[in-house]
Amino acid sequence: MSSKIPSELRSAPVKLAFFDLDGTIVNRAGHITNRTRQAIAALQERGIGVALASGRPYFSARSIIEDLNIREPSLFFAGALIVDPVKGVALRSIPLQLDEVRHLYQVGRVHGLAPELYSSNEFWVEEFGELSRLHVEHYLKQAPRIAPFDQLQNGDEILKVGFTVRAGSEQERIARNLSTQFPNLKFGVGYGAAHPNIVFVNATDPAASRESAFDWFLHHFNVTADQVAAFGDAEADLPFLTLARYGVAMGNANELVRSKARYITASVEDDGVAQAIEVILGTGN
Repeated sequence: MSSKIPSELRSAPVKLAFFDLDGTIVNRAGHITNRTRQAIAALQERGIGVALASGRPYFSARSIIEDLNIREPSLFFAGALIVDPVKGVALRSIPLQLDEVRHLYQVGRVHGLAPELYSSNEFWVEEFGELSRLHVEHYLKQAPRIAPFDQLQNGDEILKVGFTVRAGSEQERIARNLSTQFPNLKFGVGYGAAHPNIVFVNATDPAASRESAFDWFLHHFNVTADQVAAFGDAEADLPFLTLARYGVAMGNANELVRSKARYITASVEDDGVAQAIEVILGTGN
């Protein structure tokens, strides 16, 4: 599949580029191809800032940060955490209210969902089931703490509550509908590149939205939205894809995401990110 990006993107005045991980630069095999890696390095060589914008935890992205030599502050937990990867410190951290966390995981358990609680350094489950094992093996790369959620203390900072469910299942429908029961929370949906039949439904504090994070980045980098490119494949990526002047959806994104993004590139399996970057840098077709 070839890139669908029009020639108007050639030599676009991009100063900052954001990349989602799974399904965008990380393919089904869990790898970043050499072509994609080289294209991102070419952006950095041109002096264009490269940052991550992912629903993943920071702890599961550190190896990718090192691999790609990411030095710009990057976003995790869909906006709840912004980290300076050079210093390894949080520049913005917005935890959930613990009463909301308790209520959410209680409702989830009633409906047969298995909640995952995330802090900046670890995640926590009550039972380590099959879907949790897949989540760890292919994405998180870190074993969970297994303990009853009743041990949650007032001093604990939970940045995200997540539900890993099978695509098309009744559990997915229930997890997605939690947003109607919890209008005071921000919900996002992501998909697994290695396991496209798995869906991640995540809840964060509304103040930790990607929209507010996008504004934070504009101020921090002293750029305008017209100087920003963003790449993603999931509904959770839509704020960045629509706020950035050069929002690029992957060819493997669903119809909703592709319809709302300004541009569409090839799939992650066909090096869609690399194809788009090559057009932006004037080195591709």
